[in-house]
Amino acid sequence: MNAFQIVDALAASFFGLIGIWAAVVRRHWFLRFVVVSIFLLSTIAISAYVVAIEFGLQIAILIAGVWLARRPKDWKFKFSVETGLLLMVVVAIVSAVLGKSNNLSWWNWHFMISTGICTAGYALATLWLVFGQAKLRYRIPITIALLLLNLCFYHFADGTRQAIATHINNGDWWIRLTQHYDSANAIEWLEYNGPSVCLGAVLM
Repeated sequence: MNAFQIVDALAASFFGLIGIWAAVVRRHWFLRFVVVSIFLLSTIAISAYVVAIEFGLQIAILIAGVWLARRPKDWKFKFSVETGLLLMVVVAIVSAVLGKSNNLSWWNWHFMISTGICTAGYALATLWLVFGQAKLRYRIPITIALLLLNLCFYHFADGTRQAIATHINNGDWWIRLTQHYDSANAIEWLEYNGPSVCLGAVLM
């Protein structure tokens, strides 16, 4: 395992833990948003827009997943003036970040979205492993299966990104896609990304 793999795992786990905190605590949602924004906007200070959007998506998916799991069956939407004013602040911050990132290519957006979904997926899986209500002997194999499924999705997303890039350059996207799923290339991809996912899951 090299330094890049360790850094990837640490970053994804750090923001994943922030997302879990924001999802499970009982504080006011705007206070949680402010805390999350402080960490995300710190990456904007060094122009790391890809990191901010990628892990912002991860945290949003985490919060939505936990909320759906904990939502009361008789829950009803209630909108107040206070909520509306606070949402204006949220929209303003998100719009400012997106405005700064308007020079990002489709390659960056594809990478950010796929990585955000995958990191949120393994964070939710590990959260369920620790706090799920099912028996541990069921949670362990199911979590392993979910992590493997998540890894397969990430491999598929990486392959489609490279195939689209190849198609834009010379049109031979199908050849590039089949090369990506070749057993030798798949093993090489897994050798690089597998340790990062495993380390991140253990840290979570």
